[in-house]
Amino acid sequence: MTTACCNAEASNLNFVAQDEKLVEAVQLTDAEIMRRVRDIKSTWSVAERAARRREADRRFENLMETLFAEAA
Repeated sequence: MTTACCNAEASNLNFVAQDEKLVEAVQLTDAEIMRRVRDIKSTWSVAERAARRREADRRFENLMETLFAEAA
């Protein structure tokens, strides 16, 4: 038999971080968001950048196909 243990403090922290109602409480400026994005992207390898670009292009193409298919 498996026994699950719950750390209430950790559970509450995760809940707060994922609570959509609390989004208004955290206001990030555009500059802060861009700084965070730049920090994340700076860790990507060239191959990862290329793979992400291909995936973004594929998703955009699928979006355009879906939008124009619905309009027809």
